[in-house]
Amino acid sequence: MPSEAPFRSSPARVLVAGGGIAAIELVVALRKIAGERVRIELLAPGEHLVYRPLLVAEPFGVGSVHRFPLAEILADQGAIRRDASLVAVEVDAHEAISDSGERVAYDALAVAVGARPLDAVPGALSFAGPAAVEPMRELVERAGRGELGALAFALPEPAASWPLPLYELALMTAARARGTRIVVATAEQAPLELFGDAVSESVRGRLERAGIELVVNAAPLGFADGALKLAGADPIPADAAVALPALEVAPVVGLPHGTGGFLPVDEHGRVEGTADVYAAGDVTDFPVKQGGVTVRQAQAVAECLAARAGAPITPEPLEPLLRGMLLTGAEPSYLESRAGESLLADSPLWWPPTKIADSYLVPYLVARFQLSVPTLPGPGEGDLVSTVAAGDDVPARPGRKEA
Repeated sequence: MPSEAPFRSSPARVLVAGGGIAAIELVVALRKIAGERVRIELLAPGEHLVYRPLLVAEPFGVGSVHRFPLAEILADQGAIRRDASLVAVEVDAHEAISDSGERVAYDALAVAVGARPLDAVPGALSFAGPAAVEPMRELVERAGRGELGALAFALPEPAASWPLPLYELALMTAARARGTRIVVATAEQAPLELFGDAVSESVRGRLERAGIELVVNAAPLGFADGALKLAGADPIPADAAVALPALEVAPVVGLPHGTGGFLPVDEHGRVEGTADVYAAGDVTDFPVKQGGVTVRQAQAVAECLAARAGAPITPEPLEPLLRGMLLTGAEPSYLESRAGESLLADSPLWWPPTKIADSYLVPYLVARFQLSVPTLPGPGEGDLVSTVAAGDDVPARPGRKEA
């Protein structure tokens, strides 16, 4: 990593913009690594951190969204919050400007404001957040009663930045459906191709065993008149269609933006063409938008900031590691891709075997708020049970470097 000048202020003034997983992971990691060498301020609207890695399981009654009070989290981390959103940055002046017009001075700014979903397949149910849970639940119930002749699941082009939830929705629906034809149509060349050939072949086999039809290299264009229209393939007749959304970022004036508004960053999270501005999570131009990647991005930024504040640490770049837990309606599968190697297993490949792996934040939430993290199916039931709870042996430091 090229050397960066130490901060002049002591403690260094670090402003984190955003109130989601990336932002709060960064706050917790930075406090853990840098200690009192930094003064942390959060610029975020809202009163709660929303933790929803199992949103995809909610329509099936086996997951839930958790909300944690930001005031208590920040008090524990010795940080403060301004109830506002970031709209502009004056990089040379080292000032962030909020939607209320307030100017906030910083030594380093970390942007973790996330991205917003867009409907990518017109006419399909866009599984983009909590508002989609109840409509998806209704489709699952109708499929379970045998009321749907066919249900299509669509992954659009450009391919969704994290396609795994679509396969989970299809597999969990198929496990409950009665007489419903389930079809997955994807713009990918192979199912979950970002994980590599071994995972793709394993997932293909799992879909076949579940009775799910797979159509690859066929970008879904829209759902209308009882059919899912595809690019380069025949339409798929269906009673309904479910799709993953596209993402875009609301531009922050004064910062560089690429296609879709995403911030260009290097492997340490530094925003290209700026000084003392970093970014982590879905707001960045990193092509994969997933919780495990998000927290590792936040940690890479935290290490840079801590080192510049004088902590005895050598920042490491973002590791090219993908981990995913594939929910299937029965026992989950664990997927991993690292350095060109692809692996799928029916037993955990990391611990705790949670949706968001290698985090500072999750063990903190477990210990502080008695969060029970659903991880594994109950014996013979196919439901998720809590195997990681307050008091369990969870690592104080994530395993990003050691795993």
